Amino acid sequence: QDKHSAKAIRKLIKNSKSEAAIINALWTLHGLDSIDYKTISTQLSKGSTKTKAAALAVSTKLPKKTPQKAS
Repeated sequence: QDKHSAKAIRKLIKNSKSEAAIINALWTLHGLDSIDYKTISTQLSKGSTKTKAAALAVSTKLPKKTPQKAS
C-alpha cells in the first residue's frame, strides 16, 4: 500500500504546478519514509524557492549511500 501511495505522490509532485501541493506531498513522502534522491534533486534543480526549502528539509530522511570503492 505505501509503495503504491508513494508512487502516486511522486507523480503528483512531478505534474503539479501548486507549491502548496508539492510541499505537502514532499512531507507526506517524508512521513511514509519514501523520500528518494530523484524527487529531491528534481525539486532542488527545478523547484521554486519554497519547494527547494521543503526538499532540503525532508532530505534528512534520504537513505545513506555507501561510498563507491575505486576500481
